[in-house]
Amino acid sequence: MANRLVTYPAVLVIFEGDDPPPPPPDDPPVVRITRPTNGQIFFADPSIRLEGTVTEDSGLGRVTLNHLYLDEDPAPAPWAMDWAGAAPNFTFPSFPDISRVHLHPGRNRLTVEAEDSRGQTHSRSVEVILAPAPVVTITSPADESTTAETEWNVRGRIEKPYGVLPRAQVTIVLEDSGRDPVAVDTLGGNATDGYTFSARVALMDRVASHRNRIRVEAVDEGGAVGRAWADLIVN
Repeated sequence: MANRLVTYPAVLVIFEGDDPPPPPPDDPPVVRITRPTNGQIFFADPSIRLEGTVTEDSGLGRVTLNHLYLDEDPAPAPWAMDWAGAAPNFTFPSFPDISRVHLHPGRNRLTVEAEDSRGQTHSRSVEVILAPAPVVTITSPADESTTAETEWNVRGRIEKPYGVLPRAQVTIVLEDSGRDPVAVDTLGGNATDGYTFSARVALMDRVASHRNRIRVEAVDEGGAVGRAWADLIVN
């Protein structure tokens, strides 16, 4: 019996017999997300780069992003991503310098799924966090309270569950006083338990019932600002 020659894409097979062998194995695509990294925390700017690669021998049929808001409802519908390259090496998106994913505050799960020309799929996920701006609360003085004192020890708390908060990033000022903001006197705590602060402020009493508007600000690593105000009237 004579040998017969059958070719498959990129494969040369010589066999004996009447029936050709099955085509060579076709593995499903392999997705890798190279940016961002799993667990990465972002501050202030919600628009981030999502980049990665797909290894696939036979050709891609689609690449899809499924963006899940873990701390909010509803999440958006999956959407198609474009890609560049040729088998077996592809990259996504086609234009990483301009393509962005918009995060929501809190935890975001980004899942990229690739499907090849034969319908086989593979996916990879990363979970990233968009840190909310700090939340500042002044606990003393109470807003719209009155005093006969000329100084006040302002106290309060700050919620900032991600990253760190140096004392220099928490400032206090009397609005309309002509003074510059200064760092609070004390700051203690951590991201898990929250922070507490205190700062002694010289009040203005140029006229009767002078209103002192106290402002406290906290700034995170990305420049997002949390603010709180309290009015203290000096009689």
